[in-house]
Amino acid sequence: METIYKLLDPITNEVRYIGYTNKTLKRRLSAHIRDSIKNNKTHKHKWIRSLLKRDLKPIIKRVKKIPKGKDWVEYEIKYIAKYSTLTKLTNGTLGGDGLRATEITRAKLRKARIGFRHTEETKELMRKAKLGKTGKDCPNSKGLIAYNDQEEVFFYSKKEAADYLISKGLKASSKNIGQCLNQKPYKDGKYIRKQVAGYKFRKPTENEIKENFNH
Repeated sequence: METIYKLLDPITNEVRYIGYTNKTLKRRLSAHIRDSIKNNKTHKHKWIRSLLKRDLKPIIKRVKKIPKGKDWVEYEIKYIAKYSTLTKLTNGTLGGDGLRATEITRAKLRKARIGFRHTEETKELMRKAKLGKTGKDCPNSKGLIAYNDQEEVFFYSKKEAADYLISKGLKASSKNIGQCLNQKPYKDGKYIRKQVAGYKFRKPTENEIKENFNH
C-alpha cells in the first residue's frame, strides 16, 4: 500500500514532516525513530531526537492513499507544498525521494499551490499559532547551546533547554537561562548569572545555526 503520511508533534499537534511509504505506518514510524537514534544530521532527525529525550515520539497519520497506477512523487510534492504554507516542516527536500529545487520541481510546487486557499478558520488558527511560535518555529530564533564537562547540547529555545534540565531532576527556568545566555551585567559590572544547574550557555556559531535551522 503506497501512502503519503504526516508526522505530528505530540505536544503541539503541528505537522512537522510529510513522507511517502509502501510499508505500514507503524513500521515507517519505527524506522524514523531508529534512524534518528543513529543519526543527527537532518532537521527531522534533530526534531525526533528532541522528542525522544522527553520520552515522546511523533504521531504518524495517513494523508493520502495513492490511487493504483498513480505516481507517488506528484502526491508527495503536492502535500509538502500544501503543508509548508501552514507550518514549519522538517523536510530537507521538496519531495520525490530527494528532489532538490530544480526548475521542474519549482513548477510542480507552483502548480500544487494554485487554487489553494485558506479558510477563515484556518487563517485564524495560523494567526494564533504564529503569535505563540518559539524556538525553531520562530523565524528569528538562533537557538542556544548548553554545555558542561559531560555534554554539549543544542536547543531551539530557552524553554526547550529548561524542560531538558527539569527532566533530569535539575532546577531551571527559561528566565535564568536567558540571563546566563545574554550575560547582562549589573551596574557594578558583575554578571547576573554564569550557569544554571551546572550548565553554561552560549550562542551557536553561524555553522551551528545553519546545521540546525532552515534559515
